[in-house]
Amino acid sequence: MKNLIILIFFFLVKITYTTDYYVDGNTANSGNGSKNSPFKTIQEAADIMKPGDVCFIKGGIYSEIIVPANSGTKSNPIVFRPLSKNDKVIITGLDEVPSNLWKKDSKNIFKAKIDMNLNHENQVFINDKMMIEARWPNTGEDLLNPTLDVMDANTTPVNILDSRLPDYDYTGAHVWIHAGAHWRNWTTKVIDFGKGSLEIENIAPGKGSTSWHVTKEGEEFFVFGCKDALDTDKEWFYDTKDQSLYIYRSNGKTPNSSIYVKKRMNAFDLKDKGFIHVKNIEIRGATINMNTESSHIEMDGLRVYYPYHSSQANTYFGQQINKGIPIMGKHCVLRNSEVAYTSGCGVALYGEKNQVINSYIHDTDYIGTYASCVQLRGSNNVISHSTLRRSGRTVIDYAGMHKALIQYCDMSESGMLTSDLGLTYGNVIEGGNSEVRYNWLHDNLDENLDMGLYYDHGTQNIISHHNVVWGVGFGALHINHYAYYHLIYNNTFSAEQHGFESAWGNKYPPDLHGCRFFNNIFSASASITADNYEWGNNLIGYKDLIDHKYLPENSAAIDKGIVLADINEDFEGKAPDIGAYETNGPKWKVGHDFDNPPKVDTTRSKPLHRNRLENTAFEHGDHLSPWFIVTGEATPELGSKKQITPDTANLRMGVSSMQLGPNAEIAQVVKGLTPNTWYEFAGFLKTENNERAELGVRDHGEMETLSPSFGKHRGIPQNWARSILNFKTGPSSTSTTVFIRRTTDGEGRVFADDCGLIFLKYD
Repeated sequence: MKNLIILIFFFLVKITYTTDYYVDGNTANSGNGSKNSPFKTIQEAADIMKPGDVCFIKGGIYSEIIVPANSGTKSNPIVFRPLSKNDKVIITGLDEVPSNLWKKDSKNIFKAKIDMNLNHENQVFINDKMMIEARWPNTGEDLLNPTLDVMDANTTPVNILDSRLPDYDYTGAHVWIHAGAHWRNWTTKVIDFGKGSLEIENIAPGKGSTSWHVTKEGEEFFVFGCKDALDTDKEWFYDTKDQSLYIYRSNGKTPNSSIYVKKRMNAFDLKDKGFIHVKNIEIRGATINMNTESSHIEMDGLRVYYPYHSSQANTYFGQQINKGIPIMGKHCVLRNSEVAYTSGCGVALYGEKNQVINSYIHDTDYIGTYASCVQLRGSNNVISHSTLRRSGRTVIDYAGMHKALIQYCDMSESGMLTSDLGLTYGNVIEGGNSEVRYNWLHDNLDENLDMGLYYDHGTQNIISHHNVVWGVGFGALHINHYAYYHLIYNNTFSAEQHGFESAWGNKYPPDLHGCRFFNNIFSASASITADNYEWGNNLIGYKDLIDHKYLPENSAAIDKGIVLADINEDFEGKAPDIGAYETNGPKWKVGHDFDNPPKVDTTRSKPLHRNRLENTAFEHGDHLSPWFIVTGEATPELGSKKQITPDTANLRMGVSSMQLGPNAEIAQVVKGLTPNTWYEFAGFLKTENNERAELGVRDHGEMETLSPSFGKHRGIPQNWARSILNFKTGPSSTSTTVFIRRTTDGEGRVFADDCGLIFLKYD
């Protein structure tokens, strides 16, 4: 009996008491948060909510920043949601301009004395639509299709000439410039002006007079931010001196209560918080803010419009790649949601083990920099079953991805403001076997060098299979040098000029070591300058496709592929088909479906020829793990992200190599190998003076196996070069320890970088 009483006591102690709170912004007076006496603001609930509490919100518009006082727990999250499915809850970063503030300034211009203190991030709306900051020439509402004017002859990097320029007072104005290589656009100040000319501050991205982006004859621009340009409806101008907002009204009538200005950057501020759920809420002119300490944030059923805006696109204010919804922490998810209309990214997917699932992200990067629908960084992040379309540059920029998964996405309409890009793009990536699978990439609108799946120089360890590319001109698949350990399997690549091109690299000779291309359809040519890759069962110049995707009856691609473990083993017929879709196989679908949310399987493929090492270029985490130091000292050699590094530098592309101290050795244990099988362990080494180094393997069923000693004598440095060691596992061995060892103890330095361990053949 006594034991029973004790058990009951502990049971009662563990009971978690939770509370439902109610909010109604239309109530006259705030109550105690009960159903019959609701709070007036959401923040009142957020101030006292504890794990397991739910905030039910009555439909209406809420002008506030919600900052929860507490985090939830795994079993008891804190939840914010509408009272019912019929309650439309809108949290806005906008404040209405009171109608009584408007005064007539001239026949068609009205002004209101109001404080707008967000500087280049100021934003004005009419009802729920963004207005345009006064500009010349005037433009329509689609910011991804702006009206531009053309620079005249004799334009210089510091002086734009244009005989069509109106005779305005351009004091305080800025210029948006689309010039040169068009990789990105930029903005700058007007320093002085005269008839048909604008003197500008020369801050073009590039290298001064040799910049890729300088202003010159034939390039395009618009001017914004001067009162004289305020000459059409839905335009605004803000005078910082007299703190007045000016708008144009062609009907000459005083504005009513439909004009709003941005006052708050965030709707929810979830920095340092965990286990917070935000469901079925609309957010206007604001975002959900997170940081690296945010975790287990669930955003479900959101509609987020205008999460970020800036009028500036230059080095002063960054490139907006971490704007939009910044998912920076761990185990956070955005699902069943729409994100749209932002000068930056739709989502900045950083951090670790975060996800974007079944979402519609569109109309991003309308300033035309390096932003995208989703900016993919971090480790183990997932983008699945989403529609990503209409972006000034790419729809996914994955230059920082590691162990990422991109699957079942419909990606289209990139390059609306920039050139020389893919629908997806990234350079200098140590992907950690990131997987890009079962996606559609189509309709790159870039007018020059438009590509589909684009891996620029310095990428490695990426698996790309069952993707379909069409609607591009220059190249469907593009991989620049150097590139290591790419597996390109069972894709369908359609383009006008090149099905596949791999022809250019920075500082290094052509190199596709460990890259394999099998079972792919290329509608056009394949142009490859490297000679160290594997190629088989591909069709070049094949155009006989139905709807860009499917094989017709009796196609030459049917049953002509090879079996690739964990990629196409569920084939129909005698052998796998070539291309992304298997005849009589499932017609897998892509994109979002809010009415019938898809089941999401994030199980990763493990093809036989993948790189078995982790942190192969010492780029991630502490730059060493899961390598470990066996003897001596090993320290990362750090630099800024390098895209152009000669072989005499102390690191190759990226931010890190590993420096080995005297007689130092680093090692990594590799599991999941097959007995009686040949593997290749390779890595780049660089030595100074008389120092020497070697690669080795042990614990693989045989005695320690070493590569030839690397380095030169007589004080001559040995610049970066690949060292290769082939080894065979023993009859029962399924693992090995690989190591990099410095064998000398002189004053010169030794560096290692860009390693790999891959399957070669069964014995």
